[in-house]
Amino acid sequence: MRNLPYPHSSYNQSSRQPGVASATMTKTIPFDYVFQFDLKGAPGNKVQDVVEISMQGVFVAVSIGYSFVKTGIPRTFTPVIDQTTSPQSPIFVPFSYTSFDSNTFLDGMLVAGMPGADVTILMLTNGPSIERAVKVSENGDGSITCGFNSAMGPLGSGKTDLISLGGDGTIIVNFDPVVLPGSFIRVWDRTNNILSQLFVFGTTPLIGPTPSTRKVPAAGDMEISVYGLPGTTVDVLLLESVTGNAILLGSQLTLNLDATFTTNAVSRETGTKRVGLQKPLAPGDVLLVRNSAPGPTDVSFSMFAVPRPRLSTITLGALMTGLEKTGADLSCGFRLNPNSASLFLADFPLEKLSAGTLDRVFETCCLDAEDVSFLYSIDIVSTGRELQNEAIHNIAGLGISNGDRPFRPLAKPIAFSPRSSIRIQIEERSGPPGELFIVLQGYKMLGTGRTPE
Repeated sequence: MRNLPYPHSSYNQSSRQPGVASATMTKTIPFDYVFQFDLKGAPGNKVQDVVEISMQGVFVAVSIGYSFVKTGIPRTFTPVIDQTTSPQSPIFVPFSYTSFDSNTFLDGMLVAGMPGADVTILMLTNGPSIERAVKVSENGDGSITCGFNSAMGPLGSGKTDLISLGGDGTIIVNFDPVVLPGSFIRVWDRTNNILSQLFVFGTTPLIGPTPSTRKVPAAGDMEISVYGLPGTTVDVLLLESVTGNAILLGSQLTLNLDATFTTNAVSRETGTKRVGLQKPLAPGDVLLVRNSAPGPTDVSFSMFAVPRPRLSTITLGALMTGLEKTGADLSCGFRLNPNSASLFLADFPLEKLSAGTLDRVFETCCLDAEDVSFLYSIDIVSTGRELQNEAIHNIAGLGISNGDRPFRPLAKPIAFSPRSSIRIQIEERSGPPGELFIVLQGYKMLGTGRTPE
């Protein structure tokens, strides 16, 4: 405790008595008043704190400073790995119809792949050329109609061969004119640069998506769907990824005429057979379906590999979907957990990771403490006096929370009477959640209600 002279001090209390002599010596001690704010990391969030000066004496503020303690910690999350987030070859379901002269034609298909991907349907003709499906119209039932044009030259103004898959990764395409038997078809995913199996209409059966969900076969499934020309008989085999053994799932299975993918009363017929499995599909398993009675030159089989993702093949979409499920602020982003760096370099298949390991490989990012940005204003509630005409940005008035200008001397010390109330209001602009502390640094004049003039 020390004594400082204030020869020009005067009482600031309404109850003071006239004629009382002014003291020339006042006892003072260093003292700070602290204001605390709970910041949520939400732009526009407004908070305030009010501090009352104690009755011990006048408080004189000589400087102001602040600090910020970040409370947001990284949260680990699990990527969402499914048809919508794992790149895979496009597959499709062929639609056919039989004319009055008993000839069967391909009049469309359902294409399944990555949601939002742009695909092109290619048809190889008998000559040395390739044709591509060009969009003609969009239909009211969500399908589109395409015709085939030569791919050997430009499309022409206003035409496109890009077919965008929907949010579920599928779209129904109608062909006008229809495709003749024996035509070679492939689907080219131009977004991910992946080609489908080669399909010959009339002879090639296909593994396709489940009718009810339109999802492609995945690990854990106990049933698969086979499609092709109605009346065709097929053999279905499974190549196990663990043992390498081939298992016959069914022989001489007939593809029955079905209209599973009918929409808006529009019938789209195909040959289909649902095949049950004795145990769930595993990552890396390969499904093979072949025509039981192929011709000598037919493309009589096709294959489908159950996706087997690794850490290195996890897509941005899988990570963003997993991050979104945590409820975290997506603008903060994510990163590889430093403790999982060696695991990521090993690049194990995901099914080889122990339970819960994938949950800890990726974590949310948090902004650093010095990134906190806010506006502040100070006023004296008891008198209604404001200390600035507009709220001040923290960098302009106080500095950055990394210690650059940790406090600012006031242009003139400010004296606050006992039991007066000081309010500081904060409006968040950006930054992480945490505790903000603003400190009025100065000294207290004990045992008096006087303020320096």
